[in-house]
Amino acid sequence: MKKIIIFILISINSFSQEHKSLFYTDIAGINNPGFIGLNEINHLTLETIQSFDKNKKTSNSSVLYGSTYFNDYNFFLGYKVSSNYFSNIGLGEAKIELSYTYRLKLNPKYTLYPFISTHFKIPSKFSNLYFEDQIFSGLSSNDPVLDYYKAKGYIDFNSGFLIKNQNLFFGLSINNITKANTSSNNELAVKISRSADINLGFQTEFRNFGLFAMGTYFHRPTLDKSINFSEFRLDQEIIFYNFSINIFEEFFSNTYSNGLKSIGMSMIFPIENYEIGLGFKTSLNESIRSNDNFIGVILKLNFDTLPFATFLKWEESPYY
Repeated sequence: MKKIIIFILISINSFSQEHKSLFYTDIAGINNPGFIGLNEINHLTLETIQSFDKNKKTSNSSVLYGSTYFNDYNFFLGYKVSSNYFSNIGLGEAKIELSYTYRLKLNPKYTLYPFISTHFKIPSKFSNLYFEDQIFSGLSSNDPVLDYYKAKGYIDFNSGFLIKNQNLFFGLSINNITKANTSSNNELAVKISRSADINLGFQTEFRNFGLFAMGTYFHRPTLDKSINFSEFRLDQEIIFYNFSINIFEEFFSNTYSNGLKSIGMSMIFPIENYEIGLGFKTSLNESIRSNDNFIGVILKLNFDTLPFATFLKWEESPYY
């Protein structure tokens, strides 16, 4: 009998310059490292996304992400290097992150995956920004707004968990716990906002049709009450044998309006221990549009794994 897997993903994001994957259903661990524990698979993944505004390249976002499972000690190590470059203003930024996830079997039905992670933000660089005091002088600017752009490097921490059984899961991540100071001006503190990720999902199996369904909910608001902006994402993924196709919709909500922001699609083709994918997203809402189209590619290498195992979201799945 042919196997069909349906994966449904819902997510909410606050505004940020974090890497926003077009293949979130495949690498959810980039936001909540608890997801790393759902598969006992060592892997290394590279994703890069290019955005275009009126046929002009405007930004690039890339992430190198991987995990290693230590079976004898029941924990996982995750590692991530991400970068963003905005060509219209010449702004570049990068971050390195290391995470530790432990697998704790609470009882025969429930498993807990607590994690802690630390990240180092590399100082931002820009080349195309000009300020009023530079127009005639041609010299370096002394505008105080530079303290926000010339952010220094900093270290901060995230912590949280993922808990699941055969049909449900719930996850929580508190990010930027120490609210590190990002300003290069010692007299002016500019602290990064603390944020939270919430994951909620379900899965069900339809044996008569060989169908596997799963839903997840991801929420990342800023904990700063003065900022009212969030994004809501809904994914629907179907996996047929060794081929997957995902359709997703992104919604937004802020103080003034809300609605559908963009739609997208991604496809992944496994080849032995590799996965190769192509994704696309287009913006629909003119009021908040910053970029029109996004194109992304993903390459994933799985170590010590059986074919097709990377698509199964739970180790208890009967398809193993």
